Amino acid sequence: RTGPRFMSISPLPQVDGGLELLTADGALAARLQRAVRTQPAVYSLRVRGELSAQQRTGIIGGELDRGTALRIMRIEAAGGAGSNRWYQIETIGASGNDLRQLLARQAVAVSRLMRVRLGGLQLERAMARGRWRELLPAEIDSLLKPAGAVRPGADNPDSAR
Repeated sequence: RTGPRFMSISPLPQVDGGLELLTADGALAARLQRAVRTQPAVYSLRVRGELSAQQRTGIIGGELDRGTALRIMRIEAAGGAGSNRWYQIETIGASGNDLRQLLARQAVAVSRLMRVRLGGLQLERAMARGRWRELLPAEIDSLLKPAGAVRPGADNPDSAR
């Protein structure tokens, strides 16, 4: 007998890391997968060298090779010295692969990419790599709320009317 099969809600490429959402509830997974595309996400990334004004403009433009554009809300320097610089990018609906493609299109060499925030969830700095914690019902609801979904079993004041 095996344990529950966990599904990744918004998977990051194996080379990347950071905040991941997993569930063994298929119905919840489907609702969360739709909902997280509407949530702002912040990625912390380490690049080789400092980004030029032209590269930043290209990143904010969000255009991918396939002709679609990502919604990039902001990009900010976040420290670093020498050849390694850290930046934070806030986006809505972009995956780690999308961001890597966008940055490669601007001739930016990314050596590390981590999702540090998704909606109201913030990656806890004290949490070691590979560790996890269960989300509180209110945290799940906050992820579902923008998409208009309600977590099963959650009190729905509209249903009492």
